[in-house]
Order: sequence, then C-alpha cells, then structure tokens
Amino acid sequence: MSEAVEKYAKEYALKQHVKIVKNLMETTGFTQEKALDALGIQGKERELIIEQLLQ
Repeated sequence: MSEAVEKYAKEYALKQHVKIVKNLMETTGFTQEKALDALGIQGKERELIIEQLLQ
C-alpha cells in the first residue's frame, strides 16, 4: 500500500474512532475516560483520540 493511502486510512480510522467515542459519551453519559475504557482503546490511539476530542 502506498504511503499516501496508508496515511489516509489511518486518519480516517482515527476520525471514525473519535465519532464513536463522542457518540458513546452522548448516549450513555460516560466520561471521556470511561468511554475509552469501554471501547478498549489504549496507548497511542487513546492519546490521539483525546487530542482530537480537545479540539
């Protein structure tokens, strides 16, 4: 896979994960941390999602 396609795929996946976390927070009243825990999101991906949620 070309670098450009791989980069786009990673960015798209991150955006989708951010949407999922936001939706879970809105529908359940979970905190950001609880939503991330419930989805099993850890490590670098978790850091990137938190960064996106703060924007």
